[in-house]
Amino acid sequence: MDNFYNESRPVIENGKLVFVSNGGSRAIVGIQQVRKTVKALEGKSNLRPSSLATLELYRAGIALWEANR
Repeated sequence: MDNFYNESRPVIENGKLVFVSNGGSRAIVGIQQVRKTVKALEGKSNLRPSSLATLELYRAGIALWEANR
């Protein structure tokens, strides 16, 4: 069973990409770092479920960033 607080979503706040959890915490990760991480994860095989979740979250963040540019 997933924990309620483990859910995050990307948002744009003050021109920055921010990942907000349901618990209210915010993680400001630069778009360049997000792109680097996605590229690195895509190059790997046999990813763990947490890495797959991070990859999907970061892909959603990139899509949101591109839609707002």
